[in-house]
Amino acid sequence: MSSFISFRMAPRGAGMDITGARWGLDGAEAILKLRAIRANGDFDEYWAFHLAREHERVHKSRYANNHLPQPV
Repeated sequence: MSSFISFRMAPRGAGMDITGARWGLDGAEAILKLRAIRANGDFDEYWAFHLAREHERVHKSRYANNHLPQPV
């Protein structure tokens, strides 16, 4: 049986009102981390880091030594 957390998420002035949302533990933890990053004023720096890591994961990591294969 999976665990769920149900809560109302309404940060002041954020317009993110999700009444009755149900989150799994992993999703709830991710939302709380993002809210903390935003509250600390670190969101822009975090987002730049996140985008760079996603680019690495999706694109660069597919090719050894960043070398693109030659077409056949």
